[in-house]
Amino acid sequence: MRDRLVQPLQEILEHAQVLLMETDLEDLQRKFIEGMHSEAYQMFELFISIPDFTWEKAREIVSYESRSHLTSVIGYAEELLEAPETVLAPDQRERVQFIHARGRLLLNRLTEMLD
Repeated sequence: MRDRLVQPLQEILEHAQVLLMETDLEDLQRKFIEGMHSEAYQMFELFISIPDFTWEKAREIVSYESRSHLTSVIGYAEELLEAPETVLAPDQRERVQFIHARGRLLLNRLTEMLD
C-alpha cells in the first residue's frame, strides 16, 4: 500500500530535481519548482515516517496533511503551465505536466483510500 503512494512521490521529486538543475529558469519559475519539490518531499517524509504502514494508522496522519501538500504541488504545477509570465521550454513543460499528472494520480489514490 505504501508503494502506491511513495512511488509517484519519488517520480515527482526526481522531475522537480531535474528542473531545479536548469540554469535558464526565471525567479518565479524557480520558486514554484522549489515549492513543488519542498511539498512533495515533506509528504514523502510523512509517508516513510509511519512505522507500521497500516491504513488505519496512516489515515490519522495523512488525511489532511497529505492532501494539503498535494494541493500545493498541483497548484504550483498549474501555475507554471498556465501563467503567461512563466514561459517554459518544451522539455521543462513536459516535466511540469508529468509532475501535475502524478500529483493528480496521487490525490486520486489518497481520496480513494481515505474515503
